[in-house]
Amino acid sequence: LVAVKGPDGKTALFQALSLMFGTKAAVYAFLRFSQALAAISAKLLNLFVVEYFDDFTQVEATALSESAQTSLEAVLDMLGWRLASSEAKCKPFSVEFVSLGAMVDFSRAAERIVMLKIKPGRVDGIKKQVAEILAEGRLVGFKDALSMRGKVAFAEGQTHARLTAPVSRMLSIWASHAVPRKATEELAWGLAFATEHLEGAGPRVVGPLRHRPPCLVFVDGACEEKTSIGAVLVDSDGYSE
Repeated sequence: LVAVKGPDGKTALFQALSLMFGTKAAVYAFLRFSQALAAISAKLLNLFVVEYFDDFTQVEATALSESAQTSLEAVLDMLGWRLASSEAKCKPFSVEFVSLGAMVDFSRAAERIVMLKIKPGRVDGIKKQVAEILAEGRLVGFKDALSMRGKVAFAEGQTHARLTAPVSRMLSIWASHAVPRKATEELAWGLAFATEHLEGAGPRVVGPLRHRPPCLVFVDGACEEKTSIGAVLVDSDGYSE
C-alpha cells in the first residue's frame, strides 16, 4: 500500500498492482518470480532456460525449437505474465543469437564448441563515442572515462585476446580526477588502439573440458637505455620457443 496526502490534507491509500520501481526490495522480489518461472519450465517441461532479471534465453535442439518456444510462451501466459511480442524482443530460434549483450554462435556445436562474439553495432557505438571524446576542443570528464572503460572491457570479454588492460588503467586514472580536461596524445592513442583491436579481434571459443595441461608463457622485461621485452612459450610436451 502507498499512502499519499492530497491537497485537501487527507491521506489516500493506493494498492500497487506491480512492483514499485526504485524500492529497495523490488529487485529481490522480482528475481524470485524470474527464477521460479525458469525452474517451473525446467522441472515440468524439460526446457533449457537461462534467466537474468526479465531477460530469458532459451536453447533447444532444432527439431524441438518450435515446440519449446510455444511451451514456454504458454507457461508464461497461464501464469499471467505478458510476453513482449515485438520482432525485436521475441525472436525465433537461430544458430546465432544475442543474449545479454553478447553474440552467441552455435554453428560449431557438433564439435562441442560455442563461440562468443561482440554484439553487432557495439564496436560502431564505441567508435562513435571515441570520435566525440576526441573532438577538437572537447573536454573529457570522469563520466566519459568510466563509460568508455566499461564499454571497452565488456566488449573485449567476448573476444579471444586481452589487450586493452593498459587502456582501462589509463581511463581509470583519468576518471580519478573530477575536473574535465582535453584528451592527451596518450589517451587518444589508447582509445584508437582499443577500437582497432576490437574491430579485428576473433571470437572467444568455449570448448569441452580438456585434461591436457595449458601452455605456459614466461615473460620478462627490461628498462635501461632501451625498453625491451622477451618471452618463452612452453607447451605440455616440453617444447619451448
